[in-house]
Amino acid sequence: MRGVPGGASVSFPVRHARLLAEGGPFAGKYVPDATKAYVEFEICHSLPFVAGPAQVGGYCGFHPAALSRSHEGLRHQQTNLNHMIRAYDPQNIPRDRIIGAVVDTYYPPEPDGGWVIPESVDGAIPLLVLGVVFKQAQGAMDMLTKHVEGKQTWSVSIECTCASLDDLGIWVPDKQELVPICQADDALLEKLSRDASGHIQVGNDDLGSPLALCYGAISGNIIFEGVGYTTSPAESEAEIRGIRMSASAGMSDEDFSFAESLRRSWPSIWRLGVAVAGVPKSDTGFTIWAKLRAGGFKGHAAGEWAACRGKVQATLKPMTGAAAAVTRLKWGVATGEDREVIEGVKAQRRRR
Repeated sequence: MRGVPGGASVSFPVRHARLLAEGGPFAGKYVPDATKAYVEFEICHSLPFVAGPAQVGGYCGFHPAALSRSHEGLRHQQTNLNHMIRAYDPQNIPRDRIIGAVVDTYYPPEPDGGWVIPESVDGAIPLLVLGVVFKQAQGAMDMLTKHVEGKQTWSVSIECTCASLDDLGIWVPDKQELVPICQADDALLEKLSRDASGHIQVGNDDLGSPLALCYGAISGNIIFEGVGYTTSPAESEAEIRGIRMSASAGMSDEDFSFAESLRRSWPSIWRLGVAVAGVPKSDTGFTIWAKLRAGGFKGHAAGEWAACRGKVQATLKPMTGAAAAVTRLKWGVATGEDREVIEGVKAQRRRR
């Protein structure tokens, strides 16, 4: 991973989730639609909270002054799945898995008297972030859908570094003190080492508690490189505040738009299908769905369609493959996995 000479990018995941965040600094500014969703989360809680161990570099923390000074640099940085960015590890990561970007950040105004480290972790100040997720990116809808439906808990982790050793500090927990590396004495500097890859490691204090690297130190800057969506949490105090989608599944605008786009642009894939006993052909199911949305069918007709839709969902539940995925899509019961299957078929046909 990129960073200061001998340094490394660090990752702090987020674990808890609620479906929608109410209010907040981003409220009313960003509207999800058929191609994009928004994920709002708290991350990078300030000292004295310490996160870790991170993927590299052991434990880490942030001074609130560094977060306040640097947070806008996270805007417009990429977001990815599982830190899969080829530049981070070219030998083991064959391709990028970028699925969106950070569109906004918020950190509270500096208090009277300046920034100080809170007395306890209960007062740790997090960075609030809003990311856009491109639903058409491979794996994006699967991640969003599983998280919203509670089938799999996804997290978010920051990817950051600093420009030089002057922007690094060491948090000494037994003294509750952040010491910039340029001001550290020899005894503290002896706690630093490098791993086999040359990344800076920090050991324990004299009482055996882990020391923590602090990117940005007190008066330096944090360089934010992006955000990775992951299922491996480390920052227990961080949380996803909300995922904003027009709907997570079923008869949503985004599902209909995805189906309509497939019908118009990929007729050869659209023709795929599985016959289900006792229900009309799937093309007929989609036609009725379109008329229902336009108010053309109501009452008994709508109830019959809903019953057929439920039968399709139950009958095809154990089935995989493109034909089953397209059939579920036409009846408005497609899953995130179905979208991935269909996108995979598209990719195969583009290469022909």
